[in-house]
Amino acid sequence: MKRKKGVSIFSLFSLVLALFLLSPNNLFSSSKIPSFLKSLAQPDDIYLEGTNSFVLFASSQRFPFSYTNYPTSNAQGSIIAIGFLDLADPGQVNIGAPFLRLKGKNLHWAYQSITTSASPVPQVISRLQFNQPTGEKGQIETKYRILLDQNQIDIISTITNTGSSSWTEAFYSLYFNPLTRYRFSPYSPQDNPDLNFTVLPRKDYYLAWVAKSIPAPQTLSPGGQIKIEYSLLIDKDPTSLLKKIYGILGKKTKSVTFLIDTDQNHPFELIIYQATNKRIFFRSFLKPSSKRLTIPLPFGVYFAEIHWFPATSQQSFQVSKTEVKPVKFRRPRHGKITVFLRDSQGKPIWGKVTIHGIYPTPTPYFQPVNPRLTGRNWETFKNSCFPPPEGLTIELPPGGYLITASRGPEYSLVSEIIEVVEETSTNLSFTLKKVVDSSGWISLDPHLHTLNSDGQVTIEERIKSVIAEGIQVAIATDHNYITDYRPALNKLGLTNQLTVISGNEITHGGLIHYNSYPLNPQPNLPLMGAIDATKNRVSELFAASRRQAPQGIIQVNHPRSGSIGYFNTHHLDPKNGEAVSEDFDFSFDVMEGMNGPFPRPNNAQAIKDWLNFLNKGYYYPLIGSSDAHTIDRGEPGYSRTYVAYKGQPFPQLDLQKLLLNLKKGHSFITNGPFLHFRVNEKAIPGDLITDKDGQVKIEVKIQRAPWVEVNKIVVIANGQKIRQSSLNFTRDQLSTTFATNLTITKDTYLVVEVSGERSLFPVVQRLSRSGQAEKAALPYAITNPVFIDFDGNGRFDPPYPGSLKKIPRLKSISNKKTKNKAKY
Repeated sequence: MKRKKGVSIFSLFSLVLALFLLSPNNLFSSSKIPSFLKSLAQPDDIYLEGTNSFVLFASSQRFPFSYTNYPTSNAQGSIIAIGFLDLADPGQVNIGAPFLRLKGKNLHWAYQSITTSASPVPQVISRLQFNQPTGEKGQIETKYRILLDQNQIDIISTITNTGSSSWTEAFYSLYFNPLTRYRFSPYSPQDNPDLNFTVLPRKDYYLAWVAKSIPAPQTLSPGGQIKIEYSLLIDKDPTSLLKKIYGILGKKTKSVTFLIDTDQNHPFELIIYQATNKRIFFRSFLKPSSKRLTIPLPFGVYFAEIHWFPATSQQSFQVSKTEVKPVKFRRPRHGKITVFLRDSQGKPIWGKVTIHGIYPTPTPYFQPVNPRLTGRNWETFKNSCFPPPEGLTIELPPGGYLITASRGPEYSLVSEIIEVVEETSTNLSFTLKKVVDSSGWISLDPHLHTLNSDGQVTIEERIKSVIAEGIQVAIATDHNYITDYRPALNKLGLTNQLTVISGNEITHGGLIHYNSYPLNPQPNLPLMGAIDATKNRVSELFAASRRQAPQGIIQVNHPRSGSIGYFNTHHLDPKNGEAVSEDFDFSFDVMEGMNGPFPRPNNAQAIKDWLNFLNKGYYYPLIGSSDAHTIDRGEPGYSRTYVAYKGQPFPQLDLQKLLLNLKKGHSFITNGPFLHFRVNEKAIPGDLITDKDGQVKIEVKIQRAPWVEVNKIVVIANGQKIRQSSLNFTRDQLSTTFATNLTITKDTYLVVEVSGERSLFPVVQRLSRSGQAEKAALPYAITNPVFIDFDGNGRFDPPYPGSLKKIPRLKSISNKKTKNKAKY
């Protein structure tokens, strides 16, 4: 019996009866859909229920949200939920949509019709026909063979070339998005080509996707077919699940028993990986009651690693045809340290304590949020903590450690090397001194993530981490979601330590990432009131953000970051800024010049773009932000923005005044150095002054914490470096003043940048990716411009005025031209 889109499955009485006779629990019935699926199911969806498990198919258009809160592929005709009845877990997924790659071009479709069949076993059959503008014609049929009493669905999908010409480099597969992040797979085309499966440990069960037959890219002649086969499995027991997977793939294995001796009361993580290539064969957070676990493994040499949090244990073992001895683990004994942080007056102060193991002692790995519970990202490296005023007691395995206490770049850094001995306790007290005078400025990080999108930390941990880095204002900018930090801030009792603002990073992959703030969270609306991010023109997105927050700020993020950087996707000329795509929208307010702690290479190009804009009369104040998704190796506050501010003292800030100054560019950005930049003794960044005699006095006071090295200053005028000087700080010197005089003969903007050559490690733990200075987190700061009106006409006339040349953007619909934006 065939049911096309829009025809209710519940009217198919004869099919229901046939399925009922086949298995009393397999029913297509709206009355059988459990309450925990009501938020996912729609009246015409296909629901099947076995003895223990269920599956739900979408019969109409559906776009489940990804972990970045962006709609995934259209799930019509695909599986949108699978799980166990007794767990009352919706088990949301998006599995089964067809995907075809032709000559490197990706084609995605949704099915057009659905057929159900009851014999010999229940089947759902989804079909579609397509006719591409480039001439390719074809049809697709996907059969889902439902074996719910075995907790298994076998899938066969066939694509047929119904056109008159051959397809070259055709690769066909099915879309698989479990909508959760925590997983493992041993597959590698080079190392393990016969082990093409992925397992996802979920809250109380495991889900597996097994590719049984995936042909390589090929030429498909008219009438030719490609057939692919998968199995979708669920199981509460990883042992039986893995046995079934290896059985499907015809892979011989040997069972290995792991005996785990621990008295801890929090979960631990077990990882098993191949010794030769580190491909992961098992990974899961396990309850402390899990004392014995049996895992089938193919023959080979492996490492087993347990993260006890904070200790880590590792053993090697071999799986062969002979008997394999049990692998035994015992949680190491621990010693304790209690850490206190004080300011120079002896009062408790919030800060960060970072712990590194001294070889051969491993660096501790503190307990992250359990990704099996959240379904989101998690911290895979976590060696910092945030002692409250009463101190924090930390358990560490015996060994030698470097303990570092810090509170951001306005404070000193204190380190101590200690030995931890088991069954002993040690008290450590660190004094952090404020060494930078930041009066008149407010530190702000306007780009932060949490578990509400693709971040790896809770809101509570994000708040603690931001305060510990000395940030005063934090703007929540999860992807396509308006996060509210206020309830957590109130619960923590830290409202006197931090001011918070809600925002949204509007995220459209392949188009743009940008922030909009301030926003009001709307708990009664989807995604807390975030705008629809699926619009295909930036101008439409900007317009929606303006309607939502007419006085808000639109901040372009990481404009030169690969395929998500706005300047890349819209082909802004990277050399001179002379040309850009015709659908480029100029109506944003500010742009990131420093995204993260690295001055180069992407951030350096963004700053070059910014100077090119200034030369043509487009003024977008620079923003520095961390884009922090984690804490360690992704620290918040690096980089940050300092905004000039006079008004109600922190934390009772006048946010309207603060954000207005941010929008005007009364600010500088930095990952460490602190700058006081003045022109003619009064003008600060973002100001416009008139100076008809052409004699300009520049004064820059540079401050630094002892761990932030600064050795060079550069003065930029109208995009050109006109002064460069060494800064010869002595070992204990924390500030210096650079002064120079200039003669100008036309309107001029002035910018100052400073830099250093010593890494910000260990406060910033993101190391150079290549080991070269080019990609290291070296000290850097740059100011927004001071504009000088030389001719006295009351405005700044840019050195190279004029519009950018508009060019077509590939794979984009052209948009109306936007007028130049010049504030001065």
